[in-house]
Amino acid sequence: MDYKDIFIAPIYLVFIYFIAYSIRNKVCQDKNIQPYFIPALSLKLFGAIALGLVYKFYYTSGDTYNYFLYGSKYIWNAFLENPKAGFWMIFTDSCNFQSEYTRYLKGMLFYCDPPAYFVVRVSGFFGLFNFHTYSVNAMFFALISFGGVWNMFTTFNKIYPEIRKDIMLACFLMPSVIFWGSGLMKDSITFGCLGIFFSNFYRIFILKTASKWDIFLFAISFLVIKIVKIYIILCFIPAALLWLFMVYNNKIKSKFTRILLRPIMVLIGALFGFLATDYVSKEDSRYSIENVTNTAQATSEWLTHVSKQEKGSVYNLGKVEYTPLGMMKKIPAAINVTLFRPYLWESKNIVMLLSAFESLFFLYLTISTLFKIGIRHTFVIISEHPIVAASLVFSLTFAFAIGLSTANFGTLVRYKIPIMPFYLISFFVIRYYGKRSTRKKMPLVE
Repeated sequence: MDYKDIFIAPIYLVFIYFIAYSIRNKVCQDKNIQPYFIPALSLKLFGAIALGLVYKFYYTSGDTYNYFLYGSKYIWNAFLENPKAGFWMIFTDSCNFQSEYTRYLKGMLFYCDPPAYFVVRVSGFFGLFNFHTYSVNAMFFALISFGGVWNMFTTFNKIYPEIRKDIMLACFLMPSVIFWGSGLMKDSITFGCLGIFFSNFYRIFILKTASKWDIFLFAISFLVIKIVKIYIILCFIPAALLWLFMVYNNKIKSKFTRILLRPIMVLIGALFGFLATDYVSKEDSRYSIENVTNTAQATSEWLTHVSKQEKGSVYNLGKVEYTPLGMMKKIPAAINVTLFRPYLWESKNIVMLLSAFESLFFLYLTISTLFKIGIRHTFVIISEHPIVAASLVFSLTFAFAIGLSTANFGTLVRYKIPIMPFYLISFFVIRYYGKRSTRKKMPLVE
């Protein structure tokens, strides 16, 4: 951040709010959610600026500034000297040295790291419209995140309007979501795109009311997540297919036939999920079915090494055998560390303390729900609500994957953002239906 942020950022902030107020009524056709639009947007913008300030004055360095100072700044400088070079750096593939413009890459970080370079390219593109100002770029990243999460919020609200406030809490009010899911980071892009992918999957395959624009956004969000964090898609596809198969199973009129076919439908969904996951992962050999154990081990060892060097918040799950069976043995520990840790006494700074309180809330919500509703009744509700079943499958699968491979609380708190709304909303739905004396049947549109 520099003097440009002081003068330019307020102008863009006024412009953003002017646009937001202008489109609010069109975006929020349901008048019940109109009051949430501007506050939710404000939290995202606040989170984007707050993340930049924390990295600037507390950490003094980190990914967000590396993307900006040692990434997109080179694009801006190239554009000032030669606009063609700037556009080449934005729109060409990374690590492409067959060009007269490669000299502009000298000194730039990430240009041979496609996921990170994608963030640099997006920041570089935004920078063309704001004189490459950090805080404005960060606010643009916040808008991407907000757009996707708002779609997620409205989708869940359409299905469960009775728990609107709880859905708002899960999507926008969790500290980690506000802070880590709003700034100039990979997480903001992937979190926003996941919300778009999820909501458009619902419109395309469940409601079957999607427009060409919905299909286009669905495809773009898929491609962006695949480039930046492919493992999010790998975990979401099986859950989405399970959701789809359960919806069709619940449309069968005969209760006996539904119960008889349910295990078969689940197995078919799991099979298609496996095949889809294997297909998507083929373009990134690290996440292929054959290599996933090696990737998990390499990631865990690297993050542990870096954390110890930087005196970070390291955790371990005990001795892990990186074989399919050995990793399966660590499922409970890996899920536990993602959802319910760090514990309060494991916090080493204020950022980790906030995460610890979030984890405590997750633990309280989980235990109190299972205690009040009952384990058997909980599974009955899950079986009647495909979107809840899918959300939990995605959350637990993702929690296992990142819990096993991350080894650092500071990194983990960022990685787990995509599953936080899904997990929380699932338990809010279970509590709501569990407390009713007569449970409502799941809407078929779900």
